[in-house]
Amino acid sequence: MKLHTIKYALLFLVGIQLFSCKKSDPVNLSDVPFLGGDNPAAIEAIDGWITQNLTVPYNMQVKYKFDEFEASLNSTLVPVKEDKVLPALKDIKKVWIDTYVEAGGETFMKTLIPKNITMIGSPSYNTNGSITLGEAEGGLKILLYDMNRYDPATNYPLFVQKMHTIEHEFGHILHQHKYYSPVFQTISVGDYTGNWTLSTLQEANTKGFVTPYSRSAPDEDFVETIATMLVEGKDYFEGIKTAQINAGNPDAADKLTQKEQIIV
Repeated sequence: MKLHTIKYALLFLVGIQLFSCKKSDPVNLSDVPFLGGDNPAAIEAIDGWITQNLTVPYNMQVKYKFDEFEASLNSTLVPVKEDKVLPALKDIKKVWIDTYVEAGGETFMKTLIPKNITMIGSPSYNTNGSITLGEAEGGLKILLYDMNRYDPATNYPLFVQKMHTIEHEFGHILHQHKYYSPVFQTISVGDYTGNWTLSTLQEANTKGFVTPYSRSAPDEDFVETIATMLVEGKDYFEGIKTAQINAGNPDAADKLTQKEQIIV
């Protein structure tokens, strides 16, 4: 008797499953956050701009749809929002690509420009308390994090930070193709530290660095100085040196001048 009861119970459960999983049942995702599907018009506009302005002239691919294998598998990341992609790309082209083309020519930029830009919505948090804002891989790819907060009109410091990041990463690509003078590594020898996160901007400046992260390694010092010079401008860079001279610390100003001369 018990055996028959179990059989009927199993048949009843299977029947419920078959009924509840009919392929003909409609699924409405409109009320589920982030699962409403792509916006075809937005996708067409984004892809069209990328093709015309980056892919055709520079053979560059931009990945903005989320692909977990494009970034660290050890980090919890989220996709970039569609409405952030095109404004950011237009600014990146104007600030980064167009200015290098003007200074070095089309051939220069086409030769050295990375062939892939990947955009991630969130930052990548590190165990030492810092966050990764960008990465350059082998001169072929630039990975940009924290793009969901991108809005120059309401968050100008973040705009500057993003432009600084991409100039920083392209600086790595430049020295991966042609290494800078080894003299650069001797300018601040003894002042590099793995504990750069404990250094303030003021402390970094007093030792002849443009940012605390510059203190992490000579390669980072090189590209951070490039990014600061290009994004913040000459007046800002000269202001750092002037402040150190006025504070009775001419050695720091001299170190910054030496780095500047090698970079230029």
